[in-house]
Amino acid sequence: MKRHDLSLLKQRSFLFGRHKLVQIDRSDSGANGLECYAQLALPGDPKRGAELQNELGVLESVRKTARKRGDPFHFVLLDASCQHEFADWFDVQTTKLPTVVALSPKKLRYVQMIMTFNEANILTFLTGVKSGRISTGPIVDIPTPKEVDCAAVHEEISALESTQFEEEDGDMEDMMAEILAEEAKEKEALARKMKEEQERKKREVEETKQAEEAEKKRLSEEEAAKKKKKKKKKKKKKSEL
Repeated sequence: MKRHDLSLLKQRSFLFGRHKLVQIDRSDSGANGLECYAQLALPGDPKRGAELQNELGVLESVRKTARKRGDPFHFVLLDASCQHEFADWFDVQTTKLPTVVALSPKKLRYVQMIMTFNEANILTFLTGVKSGRISTGPIVDIPTPKEVDCAAVHEEISALESTQFEEEDGDMEDMMAEILAEEAKEKEALARKMKEEQERKKREVEETKQAEEAEKKRLSEEEAAKKKKKKKKKKKKKSEL
């Protein structure tokens, strides 16, 4: 796979081909072949590796094809994850990256591509903008990107995400500890309840057994008393005779 120059993403003014983003000029018109800018916005963190390389490859292919077709687009590249304030003017947030924005500086109109980011869709989008099939919306002004060291910004973002991950990891450990402690309490309570139930049933069995033995004894004593009474009656009858 061809490796694209990541140094483009380390410069303060982002380049794509020979063009600088800060060169956007409202005076551009069809007379010089630059009716629109195709602003190619993507997350520019070099640590994205192969994913970033693939996106750069798509953009380079689009630029070459558009040039061969004679499309009136002036291509610029924007690290929107660094220049987020500038990107926000075009309703581009990090959740929408990578994407493409077509901009007419003279008419102060723009439109963002809402299709999946690939070469065929980008070329279809640019064709639609050029033909007027895809309508554009107004923009109040075109700001100038801030002079930002995006390499440092990405390092800061990475450090912040790492810290957040550690904090979340710590929070997760605390949460798991609480869950395990709660589960242990529930298990202990369940074991205690089961033991109490077993003891209750054991008492019931003992009490039933004792009641049965007491009833058996009572019946036995009643039977013995009846027999004794009958013997006395027999003796009394004999004595009377």
